[in-house]
Amino acid sequence: MQVKDRNWPLDEVLRLLRKVSFFEGLSNEDLAQVASLVERVEVEEGEWIFREGDEGDSFYIVYSGGVELLVAHQSGSFEKLAYRRPGDAFGEMSLLDDAPRSAGARAREASVLLRVNREGFRRLLGENRIALRVMAALSRALRALDLRLSALERLGAKGGPAGGVDVAEISRVIQRGILPREAPRAPGYDLAAGTQLEDTGEGRTVWDHFPLADGRVGLAVMQVGGDGLPAGHHLALAKALFRSLAARDADLARLLEGANQGMVAAAVEGIEQPVEVGLLAVGEKAVEWAAAGRCSGAVIRRTGVLEELPSHGPPLGVLEGFRYDRHAVGLGPGDELLVLSEAPTGLLRGAADLVASLQGKPVGEIVATLQKALKKARGQAGVETSVLLLRKH
Repeated sequence: MQVKDRNWPLDEVLRLLRKVSFFEGLSNEDLAQVASLVERVEVEEGEWIFREGDEGDSFYIVYSGGVELLVAHQSGSFEKLAYRRPGDAFGEMSLLDDAPRSAGARAREASVLLRVNREGFRRLLGENRIALRVMAALSRALRALDLRLSALERLGAKGGPAGGVDVAEISRVIQRGILPREAPRAPGYDLAAGTQLEDTGEGRTVWDHFPLADGRVGLAVMQVGGDGLPAGHHLALAKALFRSLAARDADLARLLEGANQGMVAAAVEGIEQPVEVGLLAVGEKAVEWAAAGRCSGAVIRRTGVLEELPSHGPPLGVLEGFRYDRHAVGLGPGDELLVLSEAPTGLLRGAADLVASLQGKPVGEIVATLQKALKKARGQAGVETSVLLLRKH
């Protein structure tokens, strides 16, 4: 593979860059900056551009010729995944993360390629480290999902119902894989959480916890709506985004805004699958609440009084650039805060009444009892609910 000086007009490079979906929406000025990074690469027929497992340090656009993308089998044979023609791009995810190549690329004929180096591209992002972290999290999640789907699709082609893939089963696998194994410690509080798993469920909800940048405990309950991709895909994306953003920021409103930006960027045209989220920031002296969509939250005072918590905007992935808000919650000794992944007002109030009637019992026992009651109240097989309960000492 030989690197040559670029010797074609800038307009021609820009024309090719505009065809790449990865750069969709960039202005001519931004594209010109990307074009300044482009190198001309010549490869011979049968020559490997990169192999599966190699470091991903650049991405390519086919200028002339053709490139096939291949995965290797243990037998030593190769399976062709795709063919890239002039104007097509490949290897874009390497601009965002440090993962090794998930497939190899080989020239099917003598070809000329445009190459963009990862380090140069990252320098163009300047100091916008949060944007880079968000995009890297999306890249890792999308890459992992692609591998899962590819593997399951191959299995489905060999058998299974109508030779197809069970989307709900894929989602349940992801859901179970990303659920925390236990609740974190929150000084000054008793905390319990759980997701009711169903064998016939669609894997639409999880709860999660993560450390916030200021040392507080972050908690999340998430629920995916709509149909299309496996719901677990969106849950995994949201989890990755919150954990990545929370490492640098403790403001719940900004966490929702950053996660919303990431979910909008990852949206697939024609598929609407919004993510409802309820967020808590738990500190020794105070609790904060922020919500996107219909995740239900309520404070149950020790006296039995119920105070429903507000939503602060639309679900994630619906409205680009939305500015969310947050809400300070004052809890006194014995007060409890309940969060449900999805519950109409009547069901939330019924759940709160049950929690109030069990006052004084261990929070883990209350959550288990509440999940059984919710399942009975809904009377539907496969309905899943995530529950989070916080009690002030």
